[in-house]
Amino acid sequence: MEMPVPPSGVLSMLPKPTASVTFKFPPDVVHEILSVLSDYTTLSAAIRVSKAFYDAFQSRSWLIVHSILEKIVGPALPQAKRLEYYEQWVVPTGDPRRHTIPDEEYFRLHASDWEPTKASVSRMVERAKAVQLLEGYYSIRFKDRTSCSSRLDAIEAVRFEKALYRYWLCYELLKNDAFTWAAAQPPFSDLSDVDDVMQEYAEDPSERPLYGHSKRIRNGFVNVFRYLASQELLELLETLAFLEDSMIWLQNAHWEWNVPFAPTSRTPIDPAQLARSLEARLPQDEYGFGSDEHNLIWVAARAVLRQRKDPAQFRAYWDVKAIIIAATDNEAQCSRCQTIAGDTHWGLLGPPNMFLLEGMLSREEKIALLPAAIATNANELRLLHAYTKYPQCRITLDKVIFEMMDMGLEEEDEQENMWKKDGWYCLGCIEDLYRRRIEFWWQDRKMRCDIHV
Repeated sequence: MEMPVPPSGVLSMLPKPTASVTFKFPPDVVHEILSVLSDYTTLSAAIRVSKAFYDAFQSRSWLIVHSILEKIVGPALPQAKRLEYYEQWVVPTGDPRRHTIPDEEYFRLHASDWEPTKASVSRMVERAKAVQLLEGYYSIRFKDRTSCSSRLDAIEAVRFEKALYRYWLCYELLKNDAFTWAAAQPPFSDLSDVDDVMQEYAEDPSERPLYGHSKRIRNGFVNVFRYLASQELLELLETLAFLEDSMIWLQNAHWEWNVPFAPTSRTPIDPAQLARSLEARLPQDEYGFGSDEHNLIWVAARAVLRQRKDPAQFRAYWDVKAIIIAATDNEAQCSRCQTIAGDTHWGLLGPPNMFLLEGMLSREEKIALLPAAIATNANELRLLHAYTKYPQCRITLDKVIFEMMDMGLEEEDEQENMWKKDGWYCLGCIEDLYRRRIEFWWQDRKMRCDIHV
């Protein structure tokens, strides 16, 4: 049997061994050992200590690289490959209209036909890290509030990861003007029925009739989405809603006291940039292109769903959660008012997820919770904001809340003083705590830190 020729790009991924260790394993066994490694760092270490390992990698490099890549990316590998294929082969041409992207089934059935370069593998690994980080935030937000690590079960995780890679491809298509010109429309497109079904929903201003440039982009996405099942489209839309919610959370968490912020949904969101921003807890500065074009991803996906459902069915269909099968401990109650977690938009807040409070409330909502002595005094408001937000004296809102829970105020009765740091509270109770104690907390902090207006 003729041995496969290793691709030149992959061979350069690893250095030649610096030490020689003798192993008497057959080449097939060495290949299996390298294939079960979980990451490229471990593979690099193995290659460095053994010439036998290095020779095995040279003879079957792509099979080994692919095996490790499958472990890093997981079941969403076909979607990840499709995204990288577009990045590697279509974007560099400068004219995305000249190329078509194979469907997901091609990347699933012909896994070894496409051999990415070293740079491609590195990009896929970095994207996988971003997907895992965003999955953790999605999990603590909708699945299990007790952990920042993903608690999605196997089915839920696959749904989220595939949907995120599909959205990521949509983002790249839009960013690279893949549907800008009429020539970008496939010849088999018959989209007259899209406009017909859109007229049934003319009351929705976000899905008004489209013309020219916007219509071409929408039709391009309709052609992409027609090959996805309805369940997959709902997963895509739910993932996009989560990304938008996360972007608004970042903006709310980093508000400026004198600059009103009106969060706009459906704005361009780069998943990699969003993951970096969430990890650093810092907002994005630029988004790259207009929100109206990005909104066409929503419009196209919903149009395809409407083609498959009548209006009454569609509205009921749209309200169904597509990714999460069941949230953990959804019947838990607020430690103070006994509100059920599943009956609130944000669920319950406790030590593991109290940091989410930072972005739950808008600038106006945060100011509305302040007493008049602070809210109507520009200098006092500026000083409070500077103390809690500036890097040299940064104190997060969750720390402020926990400090307030430790305060025992004579002005409050026993029921109002019953706060526990390990308790779980609804947003309404946390707002009540903040409203009652922020003035006392701020006065105490100014005295202890010698802060003056």
